[in-house]
Amino acid sequence: MRYPVENFTPEEEAVLRPHFTNLDRPVFCLVNLPETVKGALFARYSRYPGTLRRLFLDEFAGDVAPGAAGFDGDEASFAGAEIAFRELDAKANYLTRIGKDGTARQRVIETPIIDKGDTSPDGEWVVAIVSGTGESGSTSGTTIRSLHGGPPTLLCPGNCPSTFSADGRWLYVTLLGIGAQPASNAKILAVRMGDNGELPRSVRTIVDAAFAGTFPLDQPGVRLLQGAFIAPGPDPSTYAYVKQEVQSNLFRIPIR
Repeated sequence: MRYPVENFTPEEEAVLRPHFTNLDRPVFCLVNLPETVKGALFARYSRYPGTLRRLFLDEFAGDVAPGAAGFDGDEASFAGAEIAFRELDAKANYLTRIGKDGTARQRVIETPIIDKGDTSPDGEWVVAIVSGTGESGSTSGTTIRSLHGGPPTLLCPGNCPSTFSADGRWLYVTLLGIGAQPASNAKILAVRMGDNGELPRSVRTIVDAAFAGTFPLDQPGVRLLQGAFIAPGPDPSTYAYVKQEVQSNLFRIPIR
């Protein structure tokens, strides 16, 4: 098996050594980094064409303070110049953002969340599952909201996993429904974001129509795809998804 050959300048090696256990082998560990930074690093790596070490140098090293401390949280994702993550509090979980150097930590809202989903590449939008308590007019289900304030938009009641394309131009919503599990006949709704990255005003109406089976296939800026838990490509014509099949066999067992 061939592995990428990486070459670093002496200055780059000095930046990498405090955080990578080696610089010349394919297997290594990350050390001395906040958990949220590591989570955001791997989330960004899934959309980055180079190696993990090169990604750290290109997009993270300048913002990581020496000795930056970690804290309780998970589901971190790269959100523009910040990191969005699920803060794990003693009694509830919260949607929180923080600078890549571990400073300027701030809760996006004081309403507890159940789960955190994807963030848009520009750091403007975040998907979260909420319980519908503690925020005026909120409803239980999967929501999308701006990380910089404003009311949430309900995408669907329950869980409909949603993610953004690498360029942020498309939002992909998996149509699972309440309590449903992904199956071979699952559908994914692709909705084009606005020219300036804004959320389409009719997104909730579009999702509702797709769930109800009344979605117009010729509507501009919207595609209905096959699958569940999508990994987007450059546009809705290219993507990967999870496909599950169940096979059964009939056996005869003698009883003695």
